[in-house]
This record gives sequence, C-alpha cells and structure tokens, in this order.
Amino acid sequence: MRFWLTFFQWTTLQYISLGQAHQSNTAWSRVTRGTDLGPPQPLDLKDSFVWRGEITRLPAMIEEDGGFYSRGFERVLDGEILTNAQLNKGSSLFQHAMGMSKEVTHYISTTTDPDVALSFASKIEGAATSYIYKIKTGHQMVDVNKSLKTYSPIASEKEQAAVGFIPWDQVEGWYEITQDERRFSGKWDTRINRLKFTKNDKYNLERYKSQEPSGEQLQLAGLPKQGDVDVPASTIEVFQNVWKRKPWKKYADMSTSDHLANFVWTKVCVKSGNENFCDLARKQYKNPSKQDPNENGDELKDGKVDPRCNDKKFSGSMADRVRDERRKQPLGSSWRRRNCKAPSKR
Repeated sequence: MRFWLTFFQWTTLQYISLGQAHQSNTAWSRVTRGTDLGPPQPLDLKDSFVWRGEITRLPAMIEEDGGFYSRGFERVLDGEILTNAQLNKGSSLFQHAMGMSKEVTHYISTTTDPDVALSFASKIEGAATSYIYKIKTGHQMVDVNKSLKTYSPIASEKEQAAVGFIPWDQVEGWYEITQDERRFSGKWDTRINRLKFTKNDKYNLERYKSQEPSGEQLQLAGLPKQGDVDVPASTIEVFQNVWKRKPWKKYADMSTSDHLANFVWTKVCVKSGNENFCDLARKQYKNPSKQDPNENGDELKDGKVDPRCNDKKFSGSMADRVRDERRKQPLGSSWRRRNCKAPSKR
C-alpha cells in the first residue's frame, strides 16, 4: 500500500463527496427565516456499518491512497497552512451539512441508509461505473442530525460524518453500480441481489469490530457566529440568541476547531487502536491544551496548594487527559499526582 501522503498526487481528480451534494442556497434561506428544519431522524446502527457513494474514483485508487480523506485534512497534510477562519469553517458540522465548506471540510460524508448512498452513486452519466462502499463504523464518526438537533438541514440523509480520514482497512468492500443497473429503480433491498460485491482483502475486522460511532457531539455543531466567513449577516443575527441558550451556550467560548482537536485526541485516538490514524491526526489537530486553565501543568510555587485540587471535575491539561485515558485511570489522576501532593513533613 502506498504511503498515505501520496494521495495528493491525484490532483487531477475532482473530489466529490455525498456532503457536497447538499442544497446550500435553499438551506441558508430557511435558516435565515428561522424555519424549524425538523427533528433528527432516528438512525439504525444495528449492523454497525455505514455507506458511501463514490462517482469519481476506482476502488484501486482509494486503496492506493490508503483510504478516504476529508478535503481539509488532505490540504493540511499536503503542507498547506489554513487560516483560523478556514479551520473553524472546516470543523463546523453545520457548514459541512450546508455544503458551504467543501474545500476545507474536516468531515467525510457517510450514511446509515444505503438508499441515500445509492441515490448519490446513481447521479453519474454515461458508461462509467460508480461504487457504494460498505464501511465499518468507528470512533471517528459523528451523528450529524443528533449533533445539530433541529438545525440539521439534511435530516433525511442520516449522515455519519467521519473526522479526517477513513483508513482503507475499515472498508469491508464495495458494490458496483453499472450503467445497466442505473436504468432500474427501486429501493436498496430490492436491488442488492443484482449488484456485484467485492470484499476488501485488507479489511481488518479485529481492529474495528468493537468500535461504534461517537454519536451526538454538540461541541462540533459549529452553528453560525460572529466572525464566520461566507455566512450571511442575517443568518449570524438569527443564531446570536441560539448561542445564549442551552445546550449551545456552554460551547460558545471555544473555537470549533479546538473542540474538534479535543474530540480527536480524547475520543478517537485513545480508543481507536489505530496508531497510523493518530499519527496523521496529530499533525492536523494540534493539542488544544492552551485552552485549558492549566496549560503547562505547572505546580504552584512556594508550597501553595492549587485550589483546583478540590475541584473533582478538573482533570488537568489535554495531555494529562490523554495520558489518563491510555493508562485507564480516572481523568485528573496524572494532574493531581503532580500538583496535589501532600506537603512533606519536616
């Protein structure tokens, strides 16, 4: 398998994802008017697989690249320096769902509904074959509808957004959608027996069999706020009051890109068992411990006792929490061991 960074040699290929098919103009209009976009649709994850339609690349290309990359993740790994505004835009599930962050999004669109993937894979013309990939769920996947609640503009797509990267060994296999097959109509269940399925011989069941998606992640919603680029002022005005209400107000003071980095470090890397993913992720999602009250984990001088030692909810810096997760000890143990020692007897 070719090293992942050579993915960027495929610069002549157009990167098209399920998420890029979203009808952004209509959605912006509805949000601006304050329209209720409807409740999240229930998701069926009983089989723990998601689906992705592809119309531009052959399976061999994706295998050679090492898997699926989000556009934002791809650009950073290629050495490009994104601005803070671009990082925040690409970290927002809301802007991803609106189709407004195509060039910088940190998410790869998948769906729990194979009919959604089939619909996308059928949007190709001519004799080319498109593909539907069957992908094992993983900790890097986030429930878009649950995370956006009533503000999801794509509730019917039942999207699970994968952060950054889907390794090739997470793909169980793929179905081919030929030109002849696209002449038929009907739901997935009535067509699946006609489709050719190719099993991925690199699929690593042992690595992913116990992994489930991370579900609701409200901190990644990234609803419009002051300073967002390419967002109409009228939309930002609508959401000013939303940010003052529960559950959103607790996430208002930290950037969405830092929330995403926190998610990768604490919920993905320490649980996935995929060291290669985390090695790449750490290049992209820097440790956001600077947002932490105890940035460096420094001890107080002159024998003073840190008042946070009495706060059971305080768990130290991001590095402390990652260390605790790896050691399978209560969060905060590392920080307290270093900073809350009993004074020595003289």
